[in-house]
Amino acid sequence: MNFKSPILRLLFCLILLAGVELVQAQKIRQADLGELSKAEAVKSLSGEFREFLSIPNVALYEEHIRKNLDWLKPAFERRGFETRELPTSSRTAFWAQRKVKGAKKTVLFYMHFDGQPVDPSKWDQDDPFVPVLKRMEHGKWTEIGWDMVADDFDDDWRVFARAAADDKGPIMMLLNALDIMDARGQKPGFNIKVILDPEEEMGAKGMPEIVANEKEALMADEMIIMDGPMHGSNQPTLVFGSRGIGSIE
Repeated sequence: MNFKSPILRLLFCLILLAGVELVQAQKIRQADLGELSKAEAVKSLSGEFREFLSIPNVALYEEHIRKNLDWLKPAFERRGFETRELPTSSRTAFWAQRKVKGAKKTVLFYMHFDGQPVDPSKWDQDDPFVPVLKRMEHGKWTEIGWDMVADDFDDDWRVFARAAADDKGPIMMLLNALDIMDARGQKPGFNIKVILDPEEEMGAKGMPEIVANEKEALMADEMIIMDGPMHGSNQPTLVFGSRGIGSIE
């Protein structure tokens, strides 16, 4: 069975979230991780993830960001998070926290929920914000019905939509991994904080303000940035350093 994107990524996040508790207690057998991840991914793809991708998210438009914020709040609160909006002089970011009883460490996850500006005429589908499921046939990506997901999902199929991978995919991966653990009565091995950038593709203009003004909200023992390029192997990858960016006008 092939557990490449998106199922293997979900599996990876599940192991990451469980931390020391999972490794030591062995509450989920290694042999079961793949099937658990596949079942959750199949449920999410045609449900919550498809819904999330259907919300336009170009940071140039305030109404796009507002609609995404309104979706994120209940999605995180259903998973036991307290949430807060973090307004800036540019766009409004999203913050969430889930405390775990007995946890001694806190991990901060950074992701962004905006996508790059898009030219619909360059897409081989009617609308970049209407997710389409496709499979490779005769060297070409061909659209298939969403009803096929529940019948016999193949992990080589792909979801085509703006921000499906960069960066709404990791947001859903985190939430789905928590769903798996919650359904089994397990808890992460650490407290979780999440900061979601509303305009990363536009240069993250408001992030310096948030870092300066929200030190307590962002305080953590470790930080994981769930964004960046995929390795050529299409396997989940941990990168322990990242390039910066410079621009000149």
